Amino acid sequence: MNDELPDGPEYVFAQAVIDRLAGQEKLANYVMPSPFDKGDQVNNLALAVAQYDAAIAVMPQAPQPPPWKGVDAPDPGVVVATAAILVMMTGQVGAVPTIRRLSALTAAVLRRLRKWSPHDCELAGMSPWVAEITGLSTEEVPELINVDGRVIFLSIRETLNP
Repeated sequence: MNDELPDGPEYVFAQAVIDRLAGQEKLANYVMPSPFDKGDQVNNLALAVAQYDAAIAVMPQAPQPPPWKGVDAPDPGVVVATAAILVMMTGQVGAVPTIRRLSALTAAVLRRLRKWSPHDCELAGMSPWVAEITGLSTEEVPELINVDGRVIFLSIRETLNP
């Protein structure tokens, strides 16, 4: 691997999302500091969930071609970068049900990302959007027993610069 190559748009986007979430005082303790790679960070994630009863990790996803419509012309330099935001929480602690705590943490993440762009501009099409929110299954990960979660797929249209 050539270390002189710049990061792909999905890693740049994931790091921008991490920085944005970590900048919120109420979320900062939960946010993993670098893009999540399930191969080598599951133990760190399990420790974070155990220590804080919750964790937020951002996992870069392979970029996809954007949906071309109308007058848009396909451009190989334009992709949709997606980051999967893993919002995890330990099983019920005290009287508040896990699903309610998980809902509150998911809403806090979404509020922090509302009306934000990693490009610091108001240009149309430069803000990320929520592509999907789904449950997170941790059944096959022994380190994450008694952990519930959700995945927020956040996408943004990116132009690859030469």
